[in-house]
Amino acid sequence: MTSHGPLSPKRQIELEKALIGCKARKAYISVFPDFREFKRHIDNIAWETEVWIEANPAHMIHFNGPKFFTVYE
Repeated sequence: MTSHGPLSPKRQIELEKALIGCKARKAYISVFPDFREFKRHIDNIAWETEVWIEANPAHMIHFNGPKFFTVYE
């Protein structure tokens, strides 16, 4: 599925309701072309989602608390 803009808390709830009964694992990802655009929307990105920025494709930003909280090696 594709759309535009950040995956907001409201949109996340809508998608969860639409996908009730779906057995596939879901990944919610907001995609932005650059950090400038990301910064415009940061206040409207839902927790438990991911962010990928095209200008820095080797990394992701995780809005999911301790899931990836570990020492970087």
